[in-house]
Amino acid sequence: MHVVNLTTLGKPASLPISACDFGAISKLNVALFGNEICHKKSHIDIVYNGQDANVLSRIRAHFSGNSGNGALGIKYYQALSNNHWSVSLFHRGILEKMSWLSAGEQKHISDFCSSHTGRIAIEGAWRSIYGWPVLCKA
Repeated sequence: MHVVNLTTLGKPASLPISACDFGAISKLNVALFGNEICHKKSHIDIVYNGQDANVLSRIRAHFSGNSGNGALGIKYYQALSNNHWSVSLFHRGILEKMSWLSAGEQKHISDFCSSHTGRIAIEGAWRSIYGWPVLCKA
């Protein structure tokens, strides 16, 4: 799924109000960010990044479009039904497997993940390194 393909998508008639109009938001973001739009990491097209206290629930919401605070609503885009979607995530439970981190570092990261402000900071840091994902709103 390439950024150019997303800019040509029409808004599905059945798209919930809280879901994302892929065509409109990608056109806006490409016009605003140009070459600074995040579109690749390794061999994967990056279209979105975000944070939530319950990241697994948030990911499900992006596919279904059922969320009070907005979600992508991937299932409403028939033109994308043959695409392969991959999700990379980080959550506090992964910290235990990061044996190269000290207990203090693990606690510090866990504290960031437990805080809305901390998660926003991590999200912003990611975007400052990789760029603005094409389907992200403010």
